[in-house]
Amino acid sequence: MNHFIKTTRVLLASAAIISCSDDDQVAIDDVSDNIETEISPFIDTFVEEAGNRGLTFDFKGFEATFSLDDIDDNELICGRASAFSDNKNFITIRRSDRCWIQQSDATREGLVFHEMGHAMLDRPHRDDRFDNSLVKSVMETGELGPYNEFTPLLKQYLFDELFDETTEAPPWIFDKTEEVVVEINSGLEVSDEGWVFLTTKDFLKRSAVTGARTSQAASSGEFSLGLQVTENLDETLFWRFRTDELNIIPETADVLIEVKFRMQNVEGGGVAIAGGFDKDNEILSFNSTETVEEFVGTSVFQTHTLTIPYFPNTSAVVSIILAFLPNTTGLVFFDDITLKAVYNPAFGPA
Repeated sequence: MNHFIKTTRVLLASAAIISCSDDDQVAIDDVSDNIETEISPFIDTFVEEAGNRGLTFDFKGFEATFSLDDIDDNELICGRASAFSDNKNFITIRRSDRCWIQQSDATREGLVFHEMGHAMLDRPHRDDRFDNSLVKSVMETGELGPYNEFTPLLKQYLFDELFDETTEAPPWIFDKTEEVVVEINSGLEVSDEGWVFLTTKDFLKRSAVTGARTSQAASSGEFSLGLQVTENLDETLFWRFRTDELNIIPETADVLIEVKFRMQNVEGGGVAIAGGFDKDNEILSFNSTETVEEFVGTSVFQTHTLTIPYFPNTSAVVSIILAFLPNTTGLVFFDDITLKAVYNPAFGPA
């Protein structure tokens, strides 16, 4: 069963798939020769998590191997697995930089759990998401590493859902009625301090790109951040702001980026808002309007919001990105940029 992985109905009572009896069971240790050494610890964890829920498996004929090129021609596909009903049960992981070599243990674990979901639980993909865009399942097709070491509550929920798809949504996803606002230079009246404009990588094309704090248009006050491109360029051009002043934000909070922008003759890929959390140069969470809404044409200043779901339980840096997507021309003004977190008070500061 091929599928896409980036950081997704089973009848768990079916005796043909899972048994709570030891009859005719083959222990994982008995098939260790068919399991790659690097994959083995994650399968052991999968078996342990299943055992905590009263589940055991038949590993007769099971294999867990690496592959570099025979999974699929599309290198974004990181794994393949049999369905449990197949005569031979297996998982195969693409051992590439993107899929395995340069990934954290948490991301590797999530990938193995996804494939084991296919092979041992007969789980299909599940791609529906919560309203805040957070994934509902490890069986999501489009997410490599849906959890990490700094999101233990999310990990617990995703493990519960993997072994029982009737698991209810976690309580922290609801009733996010508390709010914390992080002040950034939202009016841009003093300066553009903290904002960095990333111009084109091609030096010869830089005359086609302008990014500057400007008084040409503003939603409030006199200044905004302008971005103008007069030639189709195959790259993303953007303003970026980074801050580490979110230490008071509790785990499970959603961080909202609110931006007003005005467009003038924007054509092509369009305008996008993006943002995410990172720690020690590792991306913990990222989201963008690019996949859900297209902003092109001409418009007055309008408010647009992007949600970055699930703040981690560690001091993280948040990035705000205001961009022209590749092959976009036109002019845009960004103003009144606000960053705030909303969370369920039951999971907030004591």
